[in-house]
Amino acid sequence: MGLDYYAAAASPIPLGFLYIASPTGFTQTAIVNAVAAGFLGIYLNPTVVYNSAAISVHGIYNFAIQSTMYGYLRNNPPTGYINFTNTSGDSFAMYTCNQVQFIGVAMIATTTGSTLHFGGGIHASGGTQCYIQNLSNSAGSGVTTAAWGYINDTQLVNNSSEDNAWSYTYFDGKYGAVAIGLNDGTQQANDSKMDNVRVAGAQYCVYHLEGGGWTWINLYDRVSAGVACFYVSSTNAGNISFIGGEPWQNSTAFNLSVNGGAVSIEGRMLFTYPSGSNGLQVTGGALDLISGRVSTPNCPLAVSGGTVNFSPNFNGSNFNITGAGGTVYLCGPAGVLTPYTSPTYGSYTGTVRNVSYPAVLPWTSGAPTGTGITSTLVTLSYTPPNAVGHYRIVSNVRCSAYVAAIAPTITYNNDGGGSTSGVPSYFKPGTAAGVVSIVATGAYSSVYEFFTDNSGTAITWTVASSTSTYSYSCWLERIA
Repeated sequence: MGLDYYAAAASPIPLGFLYIASPTGFTQTAIVNAVAAGFLGIYLNPTVVYNSAAISVHGIYNFAIQSTMYGYLRNNPPTGYINFTNTSGDSFAMYTCNQVQFIGVAMIATTTGSTLHFGGGIHASGGTQCYIQNLSNSAGSGVTTAAWGYINDTQLVNNSSEDNAWSYTYFDGKYGAVAIGLNDGTQQANDSKMDNVRVAGAQYCVYHLEGGGWTWINLYDRVSAGVACFYVSSTNAGNISFIGGEPWQNSTAFNLSVNGGAVSIEGRMLFTYPSGSNGLQVTGGALDLISGRVSTPNCPLAVSGGTVNFSPNFNGSNFNITGAGGTVYLCGPAGVLTPYTSPTYGSYTGTVRNVSYPAVLPWTSGAPTGTGITSTLVTLSYTPPNAVGHYRIVSNVRCSAYVAAIAPTITYNNDGGGSTSGVPSYFKPGTAAGVVSIVATGAYSSVYEFFTDNSGTAITWTVASSTSTYSYSCWLERIA
């Protein structure tokens, strides 16, 4: 094995670790013997390229493989790494293991299988600051037999894996980088976290077939995938959560493709894409936009099935929704003065449902709260989304020193597609008949309901200039 010893206290090698210096010393036998001898882990020289045949281990507990083989992206590989020499199958496979950690370890393989395979029954394991790469572009007979950088499923033993985590690690695959639940038995890999990981895959950066309870924090992608940066399969029934991140795209593929399961986005997420790319796709399952916003302007969101839910705490202004299927749930504003903006969806012909109406809307020009005292022209305006809507304007006018008639006017595009301009009837307490022109002192009120088309034409409430001093309050509600 070369120079192997218990590390001394002054050594950078952790106490209780087996140090392997020989380029041929890191093998399956070395790991098994180190565990049997009571070592806490193995430490590798970060300047050495270790040549190793395929490794398969199981039944390991409380063990670490550690080094400082730091690499960043595909064009910044580490100096030292484990070079696996197998060309088929998994290069490093493990199953039925608890608390096994990879720390600062680089693994590079060119195999039609995977570079690292968590194959079932694995708990509290993972790693940090690692570099895991598969240089094979083999597509096999499809995604389940293609070449991957890292796989987490239950193919090797039909036991669930849970509570695993990776952080600050780069996963790379010339076909795909990360695959979750790729070849599961009846159990799945669940309830795990990927924190500040970088992914790069030629076809898929991440392919999630099965398994739930996965949380991705600040996912970072810098390679343009052929199909999708993150693909959620239609067979998936689990929950996937994103908190921030930047799934990058430089082709016509999708940043995020949701075809099943339940996917949620929280916080600021940047979907980088060129002009003409596909952005996001939902064909099945559910995409729940919980809080924050998507940072990229005019981000495409193609919906042909499933559901998309915009919560009251998510600003959807940067989304442009298209498609002819599925259901999009839009919320009303969170408040009169601080609404969250709806996405653009004028060309979407699927089902749109508003789940938070009725809601009072702020006027987008003029006095936001719709109140004031004046004797001059008042124009309050609101630009609705590109969708048919049901609205109500409630207004009150009080003349304290009548000089000339006051006639408020409402304009909008009706649901038949034509422009409507009319004066609503105002009522004065104690009188039965309504008036369209206020010609005396006192208080008058009006309630006016109407439907708009999907053109996004502004709704206005206007009082022409008058020499009379009057106070007014006018608010706009969306009913449905």
